Amino acid sequence: MRTRNYILMLSLLFLLVSCRSKLDVDERYIINEELLKNTLQASENNLVLFWTDWCGASKQRIEKVYKPLIKKIKLEAIDIQLILLASDKKIDIEDIEKLRSLGILSYYIP
Repeated sequence: MRTRNYILMLSLLFLLVSCRSKLDVDERYIINEELLKNTLQASENNLVLFWTDWCGASKQRIEKVYKPLIKKIKLEAIDIQLILLASDKKIDIEDIEKLRSLGILSYYIP
């Protein structure tokens, strides 16, 4: 499991390092190399999810799967952290904040 986490982390770090942010949002909404590394190390079990505005199925999964999942995680004290990475600048800050208020770590990918 740890090997898979490290491979995922390295892949995401490469993506983050190779791209410059074109987003016009506060830095606290953008995941960077250090934040990603610290976030993945904060929990041994992470579920990293990608989210786009143009994909209807992506939006439906948030409502039908991820929101109920985070409720179950909290209710049953399951040791897993949900991390939702928005790969589309059309996603509103308000949507990011709503998900954060539920306990889903949510960021834009630069």
